[in-house]
Amino acid sequence: MTWRAVACGLLCVIGGCRALPDAPTDMGTCGVALAVWVRDVTHARYMYYTVEDGELAVGGGVDGLNRSTRWRMALDAGQCARIAAIVRDSRWAERPPAPPEASAVRVDVSYRTEDGRGELVTSDAEPGVGQLIAALDELASRRFEPALDRLPEAGPQKRR
Repeated sequence: MTWRAVACGLLCVIGGCRALPDAPTDMGTCGVALAVWVRDVTHARYMYYTVEDGELAVGGGVDGLNRSTRWRMALDAGQCARIAAIVRDSRWAERPPAPPEASAVRVDVSYRTEDGRGELVTSDAEPGVGQLIAALDELASRRFEPALDRLPEAGPQKRR
């Protein structure tokens, strides 16, 4: 019986039993580095975002579930300032967020700022978290622009 406990303990140590994503280490020009993992099991929506060294990386669906990214974009100074302000104004380090309810959209955030680093597991209803997700979603929607730009304009179409 004891050897099973030791084996399970070793597997946890070797396999890394972390649920939270690691916060990226390079804040770069943004002044903030973060990893955000969103899991909406009710609607089968999974997203994963990282901001590191002035770059946003996004993964959705299976990539989001597996905390991997496929699309990247450089952030300008205004976009970086907006994300950094949301993290700073949320004051997560000063007041720990409430744990998520069972039916809620679960959000894991790991962040690093000039003031330090932190991790939280909460819901999108937590102050600052929903705002952060909305800002990241807005920026991430730019990945669809090339496909949308190829679509025909609305209105009467010429027959060929």
